[in-house]
Amino acid sequence: MKAVTQKHSLESEPRLRLVGGMVIANKRMPAGGTNMIEIREMTDKDMKELVARVGYGHLGCAQDNRPYVVPIQYIYEDSFVYIYTNDGKKADILRSNPKVCLQVEAIVDNGDWQSVVAEGTAKQVTSGPEAEAILRLMNSRITTPTPAMGITWINNWISAKKEMIFKIKVESLSGRTANKVDVAVASAVPARPRKPRIF
Repeated sequence: MKAVTQKHSLESEPRLRLVGGMVIANKRMPAGGTNMIEIREMTDKDMKELVARVGYGHLGCAQDNRPYVVPIQYIYEDSFVYIYTNDGKKADILRSNPKVCLQVEAIVDNGDWQSVVAEGTAKQVTSGPEAEAILRLMNSRITTPTPAMGITWINNWISAKKEMIFKIKVESLSGRTANKVDVAVASAVPARPRKPRIF
């Protein structure tokens, strides 16, 4: 009976592998000047800096087991996210289910980006002095008015709006950052010596 041999090919090997939460390139993949993407977890300091710097993102909330995501402008100060909005669907959901998340990103291209998700609990600000202080802080940082601060036209009439402020206590942050890595350089880095196993 004639033996059947299987030809091993790089084409059959995965080009990316997940090791310890980090995406790395297959070391046996031919370099050819190819860049791969390395994804790492962000530090707490870097995540807070990104959320404070960007000022806009996507707010995720839910009502009756139905998710709702909407783009928002915000300010971040001392572990709180502040939102100025109109009384509408978003406000109704936040009042009925205050558990929310906020996704914030900074993208240069598909190989150079940062993304952070902040989870927390929202609460409407009803105190006059606190609301005034938050508005002063917003006016000092937001140079372009948010949609909530603009004029809404309905059938050629200016719609009256009830504006409000919500604050979100950030309870957790998670983030990833991606950078391009030259495969030839990455493959040339020697592996760390392993400690002998003692049985």
